[in-house]
Amino acid sequence: MSEKIYDFMHKEIKLASLALDEMNRVTDVWDVKKSIFFPVYENMGVSTDDFISWFNSRSVPVSRMENEAERNLAVFNSMGLSLTDCYWFKPEGSDKKWDEVNFYKNGFSEDVGINFFNRQPINSSSSSPDFSLNGELEKRWKYVDKRPVLLKRGKNPYQKEPFCEKIASDLAKAMGLAHVTYDIGEDERGYYSICEAFTDEKNELVNAKNFIRTLKYIDEKTDFERFTDKCKENGIEDIAFITDNMIVFDYLMLNVDRHWGNFGVIRDSDSGRIKAMAPIFDTGMSFSREYGLVFDKVQDSGFKNLMLNVDMNRSLEYVKNFAHIDLTGLDDFGNHIASVFLSNKNMRENDIRDIVDCFRERVQKVKMLQE
Repeated sequence: MSEKIYDFMHKEIKLASLALDEMNRVTDVWDVKKSIFFPVYENMGVSTDDFISWFNSRSVPVSRMENEAERNLAVFNSMGLSLTDCYWFKPEGSDKKWDEVNFYKNGFSEDVGINFFNRQPINSSSSSPDFSLNGELEKRWKYVDKRPVLLKRGKNPYQKEPFCEKIASDLAKAMGLAHVTYDIGEDERGYYSICEAFTDEKNELVNAKNFIRTLKYIDEKTDFERFTDKCKENGIEDIAFITDNMIVFDYLMLNVDRHWGNFGVIRDSDSGRIKAMAPIFDTGMSFSREYGLVFDKVQDSGFKNLMLNVDMNRSLEYVKNFAHIDLTGLDDFGNHIASVFLSNKNMRENDIRDIVDCFRERVQKVKMLQE
């Protein structure tokens, strides 16, 4: 079988050419254009392995598909289109235009997402933004009042991720932080979170990993330092305020999953200008170790802040200024945490009490550092 050729596109800008083998795997990347939109650092040529890494990080994981070949086929049948950015894969010789194919203007069928969400067989010949949804939890896009919203299930046995998302968005609101608002839904299979898309055709997400991977590393700085430096260079003057608050926010939530794919910046998809930090989102893996409810309010040194690559308790050492952390709305927030978790029939009251006690202790620790 002859190889398949695609143009790698950002809207109507061609960024590179790609070759696929019979398993629909990317085997070669060439004719790379120098562009602010190219997601992998380009200097003396682009590593195909780096591009494949980017492709995998942006696609539905193989674990939620039948196999790698089916996953790749599904992604390319959907031309790699998503609802978080403006990249797509254009078949060689095609006369298709961005305006004709993107999901922002043209909508999408919800059939694939319904099947993903209910563990039904997936039709890889369909076209859907759900093939560009990474992560292990079951999730799907759907329309509510003509707006795309994302649904994401909790993981058994506690299914507490949707409740953590709800609490996190309420906490961010109380602290005065830009955030995505989450609600909780329920069906016969359990609980799921609901949030509106915070991107559109004009405003796309560049996650922190991809934001700094466009840099050539010629220094001894940490990734976190590179990220904040690049934010300043792109006009985000209040980056210290934002990251200080994010560190404290994740400390209070005991969020063990602030990895480099779930924070970042918002980019103007036409000019390439960085407009702002992305709002806080994806905080479902909080108040626990991994997906379970293993929680020790005293011995929590095993919890790690992935953004800083340090123990959670050490993360507060990276806060430059505690004075601009607003905790004034948190006096009764422990009771709010309890009320949200108590609506989850899978959680035990003693576990909820431990979580609330630990949250209150952490708030007091931050207040002491503010004095």
